Amino acid sequence: MNDDKVREEKTKQEMQLKKEEEEKEQLRVQQMEERRKELLESLPNEPEGASSEGIITIALRFTNGKRDQRRFLSGETFMNDVFNWIDAVHGLEREKVELSTMNGARTFAYAEQG
Repeated sequence: MNDDKVREEKTKQEMQLKKEEEEKEQLRVQQMEERRKELLESLPNEPEGASSEGIITIALRFTNGKRDQRRFLSGETFMNDVFNWIDAVHGLEREKVELSTMNGARTFAYAEQG
């Protein structure tokens, strides 16, 4: 009988822990959705026109084979703007993304501003 109570208490604790973890994950997902909305709204407009003067084009190739590219103004754009774009548009957490040049000579990671 005592073993049953111990087992029951352990199961109860495990269920409570699982519930807390699920709530924590729900909150994290909600915060990420809100952040992505804010990032999307704060992204600078993509430069238009055929001219490439003062404009850089960032091309991405993802591990799943998907590709994307976006143009930025070269004098007004920082690497974190690129990471914010990736986070907002592609749903990849900017803190977990590492970018590299095509030849792998340089890598870039998101840097907290503060």
